[in-house]
Amino acid sequence: FISTLSYDKTFAENHTIGLLGGFQQETSKFDYLRGTKAGIPSNALQEINAGSIDPTSEGYLVEFGLQSFFGRATYNYKEKYLLEANFRYDGSSNFGPGNKWGFFPSVSAGWNISEESFLVDSNIINSLKLRGSWGQLGNQAIDPNQYTATYALGQNYSFGGSLVGGAAQTSLPNADVTWETSTQTDIGIDLLAFGGKLGLVVDYFHKLTDDILRPVSISSVIGGLSPPTVNLASVENKGFEFALTHKNTIGEFTYGAGINFTTIDNEVTKIPAPAIGGYTRIAEGSPIDEFYLIKMIGIFQNEAEVTAHGAQPTAKPGDVKFEDFDNNGIIDAGDRQAVGSSIPKLTYGITLDAGYKGFDFSALLQGVEGVDAITEHEQKPFFNGAGIPTFWQKNAWTAENPNNSYPRLTRSSNYNVNAWQNSSFLLEDASFLRIKNIQLGYSFPDQLMDKLKLDRLRIYVNAQNPYVKTDYRGLDPEKSVTAGRGSYTNVSIYSLGLNISL
Repeated sequence: FISTLSYDKTFAENHTIGLLGGFQQETSKFDYLRGTKAGIPSNALQEINAGSIDPTSEGYLVEFGLQSFFGRATYNYKEKYLLEANFRYDGSSNFGPGNKWGFFPSVSAGWNISEESFLVDSNIINSLKLRGSWGQLGNQAIDPNQYTATYALGQNYSFGGSLVGGAAQTSLPNADVTWETSTQTDIGIDLLAFGGKLGLVVDYFHKLTDDILRPVSISSVIGGLSPPTVNLASVENKGFEFALTHKNTIGEFTYGAGINFTTIDNEVTKIPAPAIGGYTRIAEGSPIDEFYLIKMIGIFQNEAEVTAHGAQPTAKPGDVKFEDFDNNGIIDAGDRQAVGSSIPKLTYGITLDAGYKGFDFSALLQGVEGVDAITEHEQKPFFNGAGIPTFWQKNAWTAENPNNSYPRLTRSSNYNVNAWQNSSFLLEDASFLRIKNIQLGYSFPDQLMDKLKLDRLRIYVNAQNPYVKTDYRGLDPEKSVTAGRGSYTNVSIYSLGLNISL
């Protein structure tokens, strides 16, 4: 349900104001019912009564809602000076008493410089706008009812020497859970020049997300309860966005090109304690999900190096040499350190298009720089019974082919200790430039369309993900960089198509 009331007024010819207020109510209901039986004599029977073995049933109901009051005020003077202010006052049933409501304001302003007298008649600058904004948004996307204790029925227990049904608490509540809030500031400039042939957009952004909602781990001694969601941390993102476009027509030939890129600086500004996972950690003062691994510092070339190192007494020549970061004489979890970033320093894209006498061409390229990725599958020969990659065959350490890149080939358990550690050996530069899409088409001329009584006839060939330039040795540098395994790769698709409009 949503209801709004608006008011718009222009006065003194050049001043326009607008006011809007509203109320919104959203309610969601999830009703689940399931029953099963085994022992159905034939697949042709689809009735549950046809089964006779292991009857089970389950069901539950979940309801949650969001109630919102919102408003907007705008001011416009001669399309030169623009001002807008907004607010939202949201109440969520996902949060408990005292934490349900959040107030989220925003304000933006724009100055159309090209409407000023000193630019309005310019033959070079067609449009020039300076803009800025500040605002807050809230996030309440968590499972309902985590702020209070919930009890599940069907929890059997012993009473009077018999097994009887009962109820038990199955999750640990967090009465203090509340809104996650993002505060973002943007300053930008938009330029269109030379009759639309040149376009430029430049943005600076700063985003601080406070009270980030994340589940936490709890000790099993609490009773095997499901962990709650908490307002765990704060993260800051800042950087620049840049886009440059060019369009032109020369006779019957038209073309266009564009390039855009984004730089980003990410930092965790608050967290109670570092959260360490299999390959990554979240720590105050560092980028979120930075790679936190034991550092590979080379490969043992002989027994003398193993002895001199001292922290890997079972290693053999050809095994990976790890840094004893905490200097305790052994290689263990205490030697993990920050060794790479899962967040690109630079993300960019390139667009190209052209047309000539019915022919059309378009291409989209994208890339990232300054990002690393785990390559667990690709870096382990014989992994899950797989074979040996070609680069392993060519580069594996041997007495005749000593190197500091790839260790010796072996399947012994000792090798798991001296190579498979969660180490930087499993980490590779995942920067890439990929052709995401490229297409060439031809639209038949109008004279032929008139004869065929068609509005349009176009044939085209298209390729998706046909090529990627990267030093990454895995199947795809664009997969989840922190997953190691289990994430899907992009596939190449080639197609031939025909568009007909009657």
